[in-house]
Amino acid sequence: MGNQQLPAMLGAVTTCDRPGPAGSVDRCVIAASEPLLAGGIAGNQELDCYVQVERPDQVASTIRKWRATGAKVVSDGKVFVAIGPSDNVWYADTRTGLEIETGTFVGSAAALAFVVRAGLA
Repeated sequence: MGNQQLPAMLGAVTTCDRPGPAGSVDRCVIAASEPLLAGGIAGNQELDCYVQVERPDQVASTIRKWRATGAKVVSDGKVFVAIGPSDNVWYADTRTGLEIETGTFVGSAAALAFVVRAGLA
């Protein structure tokens, strides 16, 4: 899939590869030096993002699972965005089936800053 499937801001700053067979999860990386991560919101480290495209029923199941963890919902509609309990970001576009799960940020405020900067919500 690669970064061309990602929302524009993320697609412009990520490098992606598919470590497994076709249909598996892509691993994408945002370099620590990218302005999207300014202020050390990812602990001055590169940030991993895991990306996949699912069928609509699978996306709905994923969103239910994320909700069950007590995630802090940022956006809830055709695009679901939440801050997970590990201060990571969960994104699901119910129209396209795109799901993104990021690595950990230094706190929930940092994760929210990423959501805003990346234009995810």
